[in-house]
Amino acid sequence: MQLSSYGIVLTRIKYGDTSIISKIYTKQFGLRSFLAKGVRKKRARLNYSLFNPFTVVELEFIEKQGREVQILKDLRQVDPTNSLSINDPKKAAIAYFLAEVFASTLQEDEFDQGTFNFMLTTISDLIDLETAFGQYSPLVLWKFTRHLGILPSTETKGKFFNISSGEFQQTPFGAYPIDENTSQEIKSIFTSSIQANPINNAKHLEIALNYFQYHIPYFKKPKSLEILKAIFN
Repeated sequence: MQLSSYGIVLTRIKYGDTSIISKIYTKQFGLRSFLAKGVRKKRARLNYSLFNPFTVVELEFIEKQGREVQILKDLRQVDPTNSLSINDPKKAAIAYFLAEVFASTLQEDEFDQGTFNFMLTTISDLIDLETAFGQYSPLVLWKFTRHLGILPSTETKGKFFNISSGEFQQTPFGAYPIDENTSQEIKSIFTSSIQANPINNAKHLEIALNYFQYHIPYFKKPKSLEILKAIFN
């Protein structure tokens, strides 16, 4: 059966000599894996650049029950005039990193409109981003916890964030003790806009990833993390 959908490209890996497998978060079917045959050939029918992370696309594919990887038939970019330039090394590093996190934390075949809208907003904000590049990734990760069902609780008046419980408490105790200033910066993230938070990128990125690892058993730190660190260090 041939189906179509809108989607957001997240990851791609080489498959064989000329093909790739790409994970795309589709609007109708959730996260899916697709085989794009021959896309790495010189005269490929599909443009390889369409599989860059955070490309918003319209796709057609062959659906076969019981198959983990579906066959991609066509891929077209949606509104190429409002797309992310992978030629910008900072934005490209952020896109690869965040897309890898999204792909590794979302469940296959489960679609959520709020999550899809969050991704679109993340892409749009990244396109427009002109300053504070180093802050963007950890802030998006913390905002993304809402869509993963692991949103930290800000209801208590504690001064110290506890990674294991996801709550703020009166003493710095837990799996990864966090100081008061950093804890309050984390709390402020959930009450202000992404661009309004002056935070330490390296520290907050590490805390956010530790939080993901603690609350999502299958989560592994992205391979693109080292590239992101190299760009911003």
